[in-house]
Amino acid sequence: MGIVFLNSEFFGSVGNIGKEADDAVICVNNAVFNTISFHIEPPLGGSVGFEESIDGESWENFSLRSTTNDIFKQSVDIEEHFKGSIAGSRLIRFRTLTAGSAPGTIIGQFSPFVSTLEGIEFNAPPHRFGFLPESQDFSFTTSQTATTLWAPDINKNIHITDFAIIVGGTQDGLISIFRTDDLMGHRLFRGNIAVTTNRQFSFSQSLVTPFDSGTDESIKFSSSEDMIIDLMIQGYQS
Repeated sequence: MGIVFLNSEFFGSVGNIGKEADDAVICVNNAVFNTISFHIEPPLGGSVGFEESIDGESWENFSLRSTTNDIFKQSVDIEEHFKGSIAGSRLIRFRTLTAGSAPGTIIGQFSPFVSTLEGIEFNAPPHRFGFLPESQDFSFTTSQTATTLWAPDINKNIHITDFAIIVGGTQDGLISIFRTDDLMGHRLFRGNIAVTTNRQFSFSQSLVTPFDSGTDESIKFSSSEDMIIDLMIQGYQS
């Protein structure tokens, strides 16, 4: 394990990243630099992760921009160039995640000037909207009464953004998707489905405003008859 005190803007040397798992180069940001740029060659056949510590004890992964491939990454397993912000970081660590057969190398420099993240070039991908997207799917062949589809984590709300229903079989029936109780104002979907007439019923909806379950309230499902039902729900919790 190597420790570098950032009194100089330049750092690194050939073979400074150990080849064994958890070998690391730790940079102590006592000069309060804000930006990093470097060339890295991971241990041969291995990988290296980028980690930072704000309090000097706990570590978190953080993202840097690969100027080689124009993408953001938190680890690397091939030779690449990176740059990005380390503003507010007390320690920066380059840790061997997967062992290799020969040591790796990181050489670069730090800058006191604040880095632009340059993310505007990419925009946020659709799944990065501030919450973890979740997906639930179900299949039923018998009637259901207030069957729980999705129970939130403690003190959380479920927000449904999209759902789809496919209904088949030989019996018509009433189906309902709702929060906690099948009452007016609690329903995401409710309808009499005539599969004997339509043979197969298919419905999908992307909601402009997400359907909110309420804190600690579950999303539930009921169907009046033995129908063949496939149901998919997507959303997030907050």
